[in-house]
Amino acid sequence: DGPTLLSGIIANVTGNSTEEFAKKYLFDPLGILKDEYYWTNDSKGIDWGGYGFACSPKVQAKIGMLCLNNGTWNGTQIVDKNYIRDATTTQISGSKSNYGYLFYTDGPFEGYFAAGAAGQYIYVIPKYNIVVGFTASLIIWVDYEDLISDYILQFVEIEPDPDPDPEDPVIPGFNLNMIILTIFSTTTVLLIRRKKQTRKLK
Repeated sequence: DGPTLLSGIIANVTGNSTEEFAKKYLFDPLGILKDEYYWTNDSKGIDWGGYGFACSPKVQAKIGMLCLNNGTWNGTQIVDKNYIRDATTTQISGSKSNYGYLFYTDGPFEGYFAAGAAGQYIYVIPKYNIVVGFTASLIIWVDYEDLISDYILQFVEIEPDPDPDPEDPVIPGFNLNMIILTIFSTTTVLLIRRKKQTRKLK
């Protein structure tokens, strides 16, 4: 598929596997540890691009917040902001969905999302300043957008929290509400809302 072809191009151009490249330029700067994700490869050793990658909700949150912050992490530009803009802007219009660069651009509330197999999703919704991550192992389809609209957004405060908690237990610097729902006993939902603070993220 296209993303796996892209993975092969990265390996060919850089001389590193896509996982090694991501570790150096994305995972390490974000403080993402090896035991928080796994990445499989094909018979030729090329890391799969369109599937075969799984990660924890915390990793989802970090990647989503990096995008929400236009590629910036702790004041450092990790990913070029112009790439984030282009990747999350419609490049291809389809009959069922629109696509940027590895992101679907027709998410709920003018947001965008990354989608994986069996119910893995990262939604970024700049309008509400939030990231919503889903990890799952579903065998049937679930309408996450209705879940976000009808339930999750009910927990989101549009105005800044006047008395934020001094420390966040998962990612310092964010006002994090962890919501664990059971959908067919397999789905974990993580909701994170950005707030303006000077503390560094870990």
